[in-house]
Amino acid sequence: MLDNTAVLPAIKRKFPESTIYWLTMESARKILNNNKLIDRVFVWNDEQRMMLRNIEFDYVMNSDKADYACAFTNEVKARKKLGFVLNGNGKIIPANEGAVYSYILGNDDELKFRKKHNFGT
Repeated sequence: MLDNTAVLPAIKRKFPESTIYWLTMESARKILNNNKLIDRVFVWNDEQRMMLRNIEFDYVMNSDKADYACAFTNEVKARKKLGFVLNGNGKIIPANEGAVYSYILGNDDELKFRKKHNFGT
């Protein structure tokens, strides 16, 4: 998802020596290939997912609340998982405390569309 690339500068500030791999659909690969903050772009296909399953990561972050993305996040070896995963019953859940608000927001139209937010105040 191209809209998630906005997190890259913050990741690089927090982890300046990091290596960032990005998994995306084939249709977005060309757009991401020239992003200087991404070290390698992987395409969502069987071969590339197999490669990612065999790498040990410090962090994996999944901001996609789709079953397939959450299931894949469960399979990736990482010391810390951020965003969303599947629980043992196949339900999408937040993987960390920081993802709880986004999880609630995605399930609550009142909060998403009607409640006034005071971010940054």
